[in-house]
Amino acid sequence: MNLLQEFQTEGYSIRSYREGELQVGETRYSRSLLLAPDQLDPAWGPDHPQALQRSHFEQILALQPEIVLLGSGTHRFLFTTPEQQRWLQLFPGMEIMETGAACRTYNLLRGEGRRVVAGLIIQLHPDPPRLHL
Repeated sequence: MNLLQEFQTEGYSIRSYREGELQVGETRYSRSLLLAPDQLDPAWGPDHPQALQRSHFEQILALQPEIVLLGSGTHRFLFTTPEQQRWLQLFPGMEIMETGAACRTYNLLRGEGRRVVAGLIIQLHPDPPRLHL
């Protein structure tokens, strides 16, 4: 397997990310979106990882990804319900990470010319504060 591939400059890349906002090209987004090297869907997503539905994963699948990244907001999300576990079977190689890490990984893989699709969750409702007892 060739680990070195040509660097790709065409297509969508993420210019910046901070909690609550990311910039693709010259446009800033404050909502979750679905991103592939040749497509961007700003109406894709849920505002929190617990709001993910099967339809969100079907939209990812329709883009025929080689690699799937799920940016789960400010924390890594674990799929715990049986239904969520079935969604994971659609993408055995899906990587789940916080959204900032998913943005960096997306740019790296896209730059290598890989068919990477990223579902990037921008949390509109931050996690509730945790009580420390």
